[in-house]
Amino acid sequence: MSSEPLRAVLFSDLDGTFLDQHTYRPGVAVPALRELNDLGVLVVFCSAKTRTEMRHLQRELGMEAPFVVENGAAAFDADGLIACFGVAYETVLDGLALAATEVGVAVRSFGDMSLDEISESTGLSREEAARAKAREFSVTFMIEGESSDAHIRLGEALAARGLCLVRGALFYSAQGPHDKGTAVRYLIEHLQPRRTYATGDFANDLPMLEAVEVPMLVQRPDGEWADVPVDGLVRLEGVGPEGWVLGAKRLIDDLAA
Repeated sequence: MSSEPLRAVLFSDLDGTFLDQHTYRPGVAVPALRELNDLGVLVVFCSAKTRTEMRHLQRELGMEAPFVVENGAAAFDADGLIACFGVAYETVLDGLALAATEVGVAVRSFGDMSLDEISESTGLSREEAARAKAREFSVTFMIEGESSDAHIRLGEALAARGLCLVRGALFYSAQGPHDKGTAVRYLIEHLQPRRTYATGDFANDLPMLEAVEVPMLVQRPDGEWADVPVDGLVRLEGVGPEGWVLGAKRLIDDLAA
């Protein structure tokens, strides 16, 4: 990471925010990303995605910025690990199995699924599914035959083991006692940017949004905004990448003011 003072940092969720919820492509967001980079704004992706997925995306975009994986489990840059806040995958997997058995909830994780099954349930290609399956700090799973309180009971059983349950747009995640805000606050402290922004789309982005000066939320595919109670929240009138572009323009306007 550079020792030069940063004008601003934009932390960004990926699926449903910078990337389209269905195609997993950034589309119209790419030119706005380039403009931010040209203005000296550091864009840090902060996602539930794996290190393998995020390195692949950053190579496609020609980026070498830090990035945050698996809901704040760790931060990496082009040189490797910056900081780790998560626990080992095997520890989380064992804890999830014990918790699910204890409360009588049937779960099926990516580790239990073939690449074809993951591809069918997510819309990812087989290659993309393989990268999504390469988890190091968390377990992505679905609850089978879910009752209305199954995730609550499972979350309580995980908490008793020092683990957390996070609900995403499509799946649940079992992980250590961290969230996106954990890594974002660490990076802000060490990067010392002049301004901090974040853009997300769902409730699991709340800790990230709470950690910055200007929190922004894009619309979901149904045109609504997720219920994310954050002071000063900027609701962007665009779905996914279209909303992300509006957030980038807001940041650029702030820099010009």
